[in-house]
Amino acid sequence: MKGLINRMETYQRFMVTLGNLENVSSFVDVISSFSFDIEASSQNKHCVNAKSIMSLLSLDVLQPIEIRLFTDNEMAITRFSNDIEEYILKGTCFK
Repeated sequence: MKGLINRMETYQRFMVTLGNLENVSSFVDVISSFSFDIEASSQNKHCVNAKSIMSLLSLDVLQPIEIRLFTDNEMAITRFSNDIEEYILKGTCFK
């Protein structure tokens, strides 16, 4: 249980827009290379595994999607941010 609490306290958030199946597929291809857990949710509903196309499609991909990275590795967060830059909803930045 302690590990779960620590995991929940150490995450980075991004808001992304995907909009269609092609973007969902490309997004999953990009983020699947990261070793840490990545979750997604839309409209504050259930969380899903962001590395799964089927899971992401259970969300409303026409709406902004919140992405949560469970890592405190700053280099990995920067690389992730750069890799998904085209999907990041402009004007959003969370820490």
